[in-house]
Amino acid sequence: MSSAFSLDGIETAFAAAKVRWTTCDWRTEFGVLKLNLQGLSSVHAERLGKATCGRESQQWLAAATWLRKIEQDAAVATAAAFQACRACRIGDLSLARQKIQNACKIESSWHTELVWEPLRQQICDDGRA
Repeated sequence: MSSAFSLDGIETAFAAAKVRWTTCDWRTEFGVLKLNLQGLSSVHAERLGKATCGRESQQWLAAATWLRKIEQDAAVATAAAFQACRACRIGDLSLARQKIQNACKIESSWHTELVWEPLRQQICDDGRA
């Protein structure tokens, strides 16, 4: 480990990022009705699907399915980032790098600016794995 490695820095980066990505956090135009799902959860979209009818109901229910995928990916990425932090605590930097790279890979399917990037940089020193 280089001198840039800091367990406190890793813990701080994890704490700052863990609540930032939980669902769709960007402006969207979903489906033919161009629903903006930013900030909505799958549960919220599902409720809207049940409260409406026809085409609008179908769009909200499809949006709920899409949002569920985002939420699942966010949870898996968060778990991988947590495992990376845990691996750092026990001194397994190789596992830590593998886990944080996985978290970033999952997230990159949804974001261009990665929530988990600062933690990846902390674990991989200067951002290179």
